[in-house]
Amino acid sequence: MMQQGGLKNIGNHMNKQTFEILQRLKYILDNRPHIIDNVMNSYRENQYTSKQHLISTIESLGIFDEVDNVVVLACWYGAVLFPLLSKYCNSIIGYDMDANCRYFNKVRPISSNAAIKTSNIWLDRLPELKEADLIINTSCEHMPPMKYWDKWDQVMPGTFIAFQSNDMIGVKDHVNSVKSLTEFKNQMPDCIDIISMTENDIMHKNSDKRSDKRFTIIGQI
Repeated sequence: MMQQGGLKNIGNHMNKQTFEILQRLKYILDNRPHIIDNVMNSYRENQYTSKQHLISTIESLGIFDEVDNVVVLACWYGAVLFPLLSKYCNSIIGYDMDANCRYFNKVRPISSNAAIKTSNIWLDRLPELKEADLIINTSCEHMPPMKYWDKWDQVMPGTFIAFQSNDMIGVKDHVNSVKSLTEFKNQMPDCIDIISMTENDIMHKNSDKRSDKRFTIIGQI
């Protein structure tokens, strides 16, 4: 059996973020084991691929130079996005209707400048919208087209948006996957001036295709 000192030595050589992820997973197993599958899914490779593409694209456009406050719609656990995003802004507010997401972040914070609030982004009041310099939604496949969102009048002129969807039609909970970048563009509201449209290959365990597409649209109100 490995002694405590040996475990500590291994920890000292591990990447800090990796060690924090393992601690967080252990905490969930000990306290809310019923959500462990969802939490594990939030760390899948395609999650990293998609979020890294989003962040690198925003950075290449110089948008982070104008961003202090970020709002993330349907943020899930923020497990991958928040650490990637945190160094570029002062504040991250994530909204998700699943109360487990707030619990996951509150008891084991993913980033010191990030918080999750339990809210349905289509039904509830979202007070931080007016303070946002950048609004991110990487879950557009899970909801109606964003042009039907009734809170655009609460978003200040000049605010940037960064949205993602995919072509994984038929995957559970994907109620609005799109077949192309053009189809995704057509779901954007008229108030957005599109700056960038890109796509990248991703893999999904529940897809029978060799690769799937993640679509990214970045714009400004």
